[in-house]
Amino acid sequence: MKKIFGVMLAVAMMSSASGVAKAATLENGKNDRQGFFIGFGVGGGAMHLRGAGAKKTKGAFLGDLKIGGAVNEKVLLMFDNSLSMASIDDVLFDVSAGLFAVQWFPVENFYVRPGVGINFASASVQVNGTTISTDSDPSVSAEMSSGYEFRIGKSFSMGPELTYRYAHIRSNLSKAHSHSFGAQASFMWYF
Repeated sequence: MKKIFGVMLAVAMMSSASGVAKAATLENGKNDRQGFFIGFGVGGGAMHLRGAGAKKTKGAFLGDLKIGGAVNEKVLLMFDNSLSMASIDDVLFDVSAGLFAVQWFPVENFYVRPGVGINFASASVQVNGTTISTDSDPSVSAEMSSGYEFRIGKSFSMGPELTYRYAHIRSNLSKAHSHSFGAQASFMWYF
């Protein structure tokens, strides 16, 4: 898992670095941020899980899928499906959230993106070759991201993004809180 995560993160960061060099050669204002768009982000960071008298922080995979439309050049409305995964004490935790988010560009290509929605969490462990898992009830989730978008070509952009995700996790057994934070490479296509 750690090797796969490392390779994915390295590929995403190398792609971002090559895109930065290409973006510097494009004319400003060549492509509009209007209409329909789709995108995704991939990266890493940490997940802090707290509940039932215990708390742990471990390295985590962060990712998301975004789909939506632009109100204008500075405001994008979207559905953001985010995922945070970490292995804590041989238990694989993943938190998936469906969020309504607004991406706002206060200056040039720098943006902030708050979002709120509903999350589902699961935990699974392998015991003697058998996987045992449990799922949470739907609960509240929030996210705050910021980044810089490098425009490449007519309809593609990419760039680095910092993200923080909070999830309140409820199940019939206990309650917990998940805080995920880190960096990811973000890729967007505007149509």
